[in-house]
Order: sequence, then structure tokens, then C-alpha cells
Amino acid sequence: MSLNPTIISSLTSLGEILKKYCLDTIDKKNKKLIDEYVHNATNHNKWFTKNNIMFCFKVWSKNLSFDILKKWLSNYNFNNQSKTLGLVLAGNIPLVGLHDIICGLLCNYKLEIKLSGEDSHLIVFCLNYLSANNKLIKNKISIKKHKIENFDKVIATGSNNTGRYFKYYFKNYPNIIRGNRNGVAVILGNETENDLKLLCIDIFQYFGLGCRSVSFIFFPHNYDFNNLLEAISSYKSLINHNSYYNNYIYNKAMMVMQKEDIIDSGFFILNKKKSLHSPLASLNYWNYNDINEVNNFIENNNHNIQCVVSKKFKNSIYFGESQNPKISDYADNVDTIGFLLKN
Repeated sequence: MSLNPTIISSLTSLGEILKKYCLDTIDKKNKKLIDEYVHNATNHNKWFTKNNIMFCFKVWSKNLSFDILKKWLSNYNFNNQSKTLGLVLAGNIPLVGLHDIICGLLCNYKLEIKLSGEDSHLIVFCLNYLSANNKLIKNKISIKKHKIENFDKVIATGSNNTGRYFKYYFKNYPNIIRGNRNGVAVILGNETENDLKLLCIDIFQYFGLGCRSVSFIFFPHNYDFNNLLEAISSYKSLINHNSYYNNYIYNKAMMVMQKEDIIDSGFFILNKKKSLHSPLASLNYWNYNDINEVNNFIENNNHNIQCVVSKKFKNSIYFGESQNPKISDYADNVDTIGFLLKN
């Protein structure tokens, strides 16, 4: 079976309305509608600021163009699925669960969706918009308030703790279970001022709460941090966000009490610690003498790394790209479309 053209049309229409909203060329009726969803989202989740939501909208508006969808989907042979997919969505950043929804619809699955309490407005806007003029999509979507029950396959995303529960609860079903992951940056020492500015996007976008957010950096031995600290300083207004400020003060106090080796920028902390996971308002770093040390660390921790950003490092993406994933970039490098098409 070939792709249903009405689903493609609905997806490109969603991309177009998000684009128009970002460019402020949208009609008054739809602007008022989206404004209300955005307002509710920012009130509901303190981390969903207007700037972060707009950034997310821009990424999706680019990915939902006809040409990009066509190129992505040309790699698959679609078949006539008549199954139900259970989705347990995350909500750490805006619309993080939309990719799984799109994959399910494209593969002709009915969807049983358990929304994240953290992103219950923006996802609902997208579902409502896709359903409004497409009865096929409308009939495929079912939002569950409590738990999903009737499904053939399941994709569940959460923390490492909930991931262990998901693995047990969904063990009898074909599944994709996702937990915590982080982004890693590799600094070679020859980065330009612009490179470091782009790296800051990878660190600070979405307050560093995304699974692609850089939380750990490798620096060469004797690296001079001044240029990086100068680039970081352009984000000092984050301290005006109450929750961010409270996290910064608390995590800094804990690091000082534990006598950790830190560099404090006044609103953000660099902690010399060879660990992928860092608290909010901070990142961990390590100095290397030999690039092979970096290679070995990344290979040994690959199961906890979502992406690697660098100027030039194997299998890396360039600075500033971690929060601009292509629609063909799958979380945890697990091909969602391939999983859904498999009998």
C-alpha cells in the first residue's frame, strides 16, 4: 500500500500553519486559536516559554514540508497495517511526542495516546488541527486519560526509572522504550567565536531539558575557558526565570558543599566531572590528553548518548544542530517507521 495522500496533505498543512504563525502572516482566526494554546501551555508548564515554543514551531514547520516528507518516506515500502499503536508520550520539551504520532499515522495505525501532563496543550492543538479536516485521522486517534490498554505495539518514553517500569509492563508487546539520554560536545581547541555561540544553543535551548541537550563536554588539556564563558554570558538573562534561578542556587550550593571543582559564571556552572548527566543550570566537563580517550568514553556510553556535537569528530553533528533534528533523525537511533512496518 502506498502512503495515504490525505495524511501527507494534513501534515504539510500543519507545517504551513506553524510557519505562518512564526512569521506572523497567519489569519486572525487561526492566530487567536494558536495564541490560546500557547498561552495555556506557558501557564501550565513553567519551562514552556514563548521563545522555546516558537523555536519548536520553527523546527517542525521546516520538517513538515512536502519535499522533506517525500525524501524521508521514500526509503520505506509501506504496507496495509490494521493495528493499534499505544503511545506514552514525554513532555520534557514542547511537542517532543509529535514525531511518534506522525510515524504511527503514516504507517496507518490507530493510536491510543497517553499524553504527558507536561505537554497536554500543544500536542492537543496538533491532534485537533490534523483531525479537523481529515476524518481518517480523526477516527485513528484516541486520547486516554489514565492508561492505554488495547494495542498491538507500544512506544513509551520517560525517565530511566519509568523506563524500567515500562519494560516490565509492556514486556509482552513489541515495543520501543526510551529513557534518559543526553548530548555530548567535543571541543578540539580550534573553534571560532561563532562555533561557541552555536554550541550555546545546544546547551541552553529548552533550558537544557531535552534529550539532545548538551550536558557534558570534552575539552583539550589546558583549554582556555574565557572564550566559552564569553559566549555563555549572552544567556545570562536565564537567571530571571524563577525556576531556573532556584535550580542554579540549589545546585551551586550542593556542589560547593561537596567541594566539587566548578567554574561559576554567575548563572551557570561548569563542573569538572566525568559524568553524562548534569543538574539543571550546569554541565559537566572533562579534559582529555588523547582523542582516543574521548572515543572510548563515547563508545562505552553510547547507550546513554543521544547525539555528539563537534566541529569535526566522527559521527557528530555541527554546533547548533542538536536542537534542529531532521525528521529522519530517530530518538535513540531506533527507526520508528521500520519498527511499525515490521510484522
